[in-house]
Amino acid sequence: MSRRILVLGAALATLAAVFVGAGAAAPADPFVGAWVGVESPVGDGSTDYFVTGAPGKDGVRAYHGWEDWASFCGGGPLTTWGTSRSVGDTIYTTITSARCANGSPGAFPLPVTVSAFATGDGHINAGGVIFSRIGSR
Repeated sequence: MSRRILVLGAALATLAAVFVGAGAAAPADPFVGAWVGVESPVGDGSTDYFVTGAPGKDGVRAYHGWEDWASFCGGGPLTTWGTSRSVGDTIYTTITSARCANGSPGAFPLPVTVSAFATGDGHINAGGVIFSRIGSR
């Protein structure tokens, strides 16, 4: 296992502990937190992780993502950065930077904006990939 994967895993676990904590309620904001989803039955079967922060005064949120086997890279890990904005139950994430661990430049140019929506039951649906908060029950 690479050092990057270990560092990312530790960072996500720490962030999840902050958001979930022992007996703490989930954040009222349906998008804040650390999330995990598996691209199945849609997508390439990879496991996707992302962290979205609370909106700033301007409504912009920080976004950071990681995928263990990205088609974008022709396979292999992908790390992404960008910003998000939410409107009601929908969040729009603009990925401004991406790094393929295999050195690939990626399948298409950035930036790209993707959308997802809060399902109302504590999950996020991004094109059929269902994300759950890390540490949620």
